[in-house]
Amino acid sequence: MANIDDYLAENASAEERSAAEQVLLGLDSLKLQQKVKRAAAERVRLQNIARRRMAGAIILLAILFGGAALYWRSLQMEPAPAQESERTESLTNETDDPSSALPPETESTPVEETVPATHPTEEERRRPEPTEETRPPVPENIPIAQSDPQELAPLPDPLHDAPNTFLRGQTNTTDSVAQARLNALWYTNYPLAGLALGDNLSNIGEALQERNFTQAFIRVQRAERRQEPSDTLAYLKAYTFLEMGQGDEAARTLAELANIPEDWQDQRDWYQALALLLAGDLDAAQVLVAQIAQEEEHAYQREAQKALEVYGWGG
Repeated sequence: MANIDDYLAENASAEERSAAEQVLLGLDSLKLQQKVKRAAAERVRLQNIARRRMAGAIILLAILFGGAALYWRSLQMEPAPAQESERTESLTNETDDPSSALPPETESTPVEETVPATHPTEEERRRPEPTEETRPPVPENIPIAQSDPQELAPLPDPLHDAPNTFLRGQTNTTDSVAQARLNALWYTNYPLAGLALGDNLSNIGEALQERNFTQAFIRVQRAERRQEPSDTLAYLKAYTFLEMGQGDEAARTLAELANIPEDWQDQRDWYQALALLLAGDLDAAQVLVAQIAQEEEHAYQREAQKALEVYGWGG
């Protein structure tokens, strides 16, 4: 990591520098704790999936063997074909029926009915042939479901990857898959929707605009010491946590936002879903993502639908 003086180039005091160093050390500790927690949760999830698959395979094999046994038993118990009995019955009936002994020429022949040919009347002959103007319009093919082509177009890939929340040098396959899923869904951007910053918070916005999230976090900490709490500052802090890979902290801060403006709501919902995915809380994330995907007017409906596909939650 770069020298801390690069992030405190604003005439910070020694106390502020020491506090910033402690913050960064605390973040590293939080990150390690979250990785251990996420690895344990993922291991339990994979074990549950393996158990369910094994149980499903056993049930399927039992059904197949049971069906094969029933089919074999039905073949063993199937009676002889009924053709021979029908042939015997037919011969018996012919012997008992006196009419069957008559010569072929004496048998009655059914009279074939003929349908008289129809001829057009004089009025029908005089009726003119329909022209293009007189023919009724042919209805065009109407699709079963009409959709806006823009809605059917696939989403472009996110502009930036998700923060790498895993330990450096780690080669765990499970972590690699989780990181790839987050990268495919990391639809975040700054400025935040509907957020207007005053002069006292503009320096935080500048750091976020430059994607210098460590600098933004230090400025957020400084602003929290110098001014009263506000939803705007809390939202900036939650977004900074999110982009730094602190999913638990971002989810907690976003959940504490109350009575926020309507312009923030949709984006807050989506960032909350990303924070839960980042923290490894897949159950809570699935519930929230499914809710967003069902809201027709939600600004992040398509992103949520893609998340359902990426995590296999659509079935």
